[in-house]
Amino acid sequence: MLATLSGNNPSIHPSEPNYIWQECGSNLGISNDNDPYGPGGSVAAIATYLAANPTVSGQNLSGLLQATGIPWRAYQEDTNLLDSAGGNFNELNQGVTITNTPVTDPSKLTVPLVSFSGTASPPPPGATYQEYTNAYNGSHQYNFACKHDGTLFFVDTNGGDDRTTANVEAKYYRPLQELQYDLDHDSVGRYNIITPDQYNDMHSTLSGGFVYHGVSYTGDLSNIAQGDNFLSIVVPQIMASKAYKRNGVIVIWNDETEGTNQNDFSHTMVEIIISPLAKGNAYASSKDYTHSSDLNTLQKIFQVTGNTPTGFLNDATNPSPDGTFDLSDMFKPGVIPKSIPNVSITVSPVMYNYQSHSATQTISVTNLLSATIPGPVNVAFEDLTPGVKLVNTSGTSDEGPYVTVVPSNSSLAPGASASVTLQFKVPDFKGIAYDAHEVHLP
Repeated sequence: MLATLSGNNPSIHPSEPNYIWQECGSNLGISNDNDPYGPGGSVAAIATYLAANPTVSGQNLSGLLQATGIPWRAYQEDTNLLDSAGGNFNELNQGVTITNTPVTDPSKLTVPLVSFSGTASPPPPGATYQEYTNAYNGSHQYNFACKHDGTLFFVDTNGGDDRTTANVEAKYYRPLQELQYDLDHDSVGRYNIITPDQYNDMHSTLSGGFVYHGVSYTGDLSNIAQGDNFLSIVVPQIMASKAYKRNGVIVIWNDETEGTNQNDFSHTMVEIIISPLAKGNAYASSKDYTHSSDLNTLQKIFQVTGNTPTGFLNDATNPSPDGTFDLSDMFKPGVIPKSIPNVSITVSPVMYNYQSHSATQTISVTNLLSATIPGPVNVAFEDLTPGVKLVNTSGTSDEGPYVTVVPSNSSLAPGASASVTLQFKVPDFKGIAYDAHEVHLP
């Protein structure tokens, strides 16, 4: 699993488009805090921006994961909770109040497309529900902001302007109250975005401040204490899970800094990596990172490719000023892959010749990029079934034998495909299995 816990620094700025940037390597022209839809909605503004800037990609990370079949989830605090009438509070029905009870019935889940905040009303005498009480700060206040979840601004992952239970993307958006259950039952996604509400992400101060370890804080100090308190609870929960222990990664990330010259690397932000795969021991990287360093890293981890000239989304293709592309310096050597696929690979059924103990299979590669790929394009066969030999290899790589599908004197246009027939020697007919992937040779 990979869990990204996002939050704010203890200052409030006029706009926070960096959560959109985290998803696609650009703010897509957005410089406000508007919700995805409604008056001044950001989704329509993004469509206008993309129409005027055809070289900018409108794809997003979670959309690429979804298209590839990689499970992802957005755990959002204060969303997808039942209201006092038994419906989903996201729909903001009049005359109801929020409760602590998460929506677990998939037919009642919605996509949280509208921001909302307030203080829960005490239940009347005889009510069957409990008053909403925040599990982390103990208050009755709630404060969900769409601007802190970049997935909500892309049609591929928000399902369109549909706040009803019919929205096809609803299954990806879960209440934060469900996280512990999913961790206990090992049912989290491979990529999980965890967004506290604005009181627990260091954005907004609770009315009356916050008492933390016996000290009463107000203002920015209260915001910091609220965020620290949240992390002190949720991070150990994640680290105790089976998903984390299978080489999981926690990224603690915020969106902005304060002061002047915010983009000159003299005003730094929080970026903490917790993982069995991290260098650990309080290692502090000296590299320069940007929001795009995270996106470049995540595309490499999940091996997802955008339809761009390089496959990386927008600014994720560019290095930071010191030449850094990804977060590999924060991890043990070899953890972060060096590249992403340029091609997709499909294979035909295996055709066996029982007399000659041989088999053939056609393998095809398709260019995923918006630019032509020059040859050679090589495909390696890792973990080939023991005893099975690939006869018509072009050579051997660190990942195993490989074949050249597109020779060095040729190329592959955007969207174009090329094929080659594989020839195997098979000692028995129990099947042929392998991991086929593009390999970039030295």
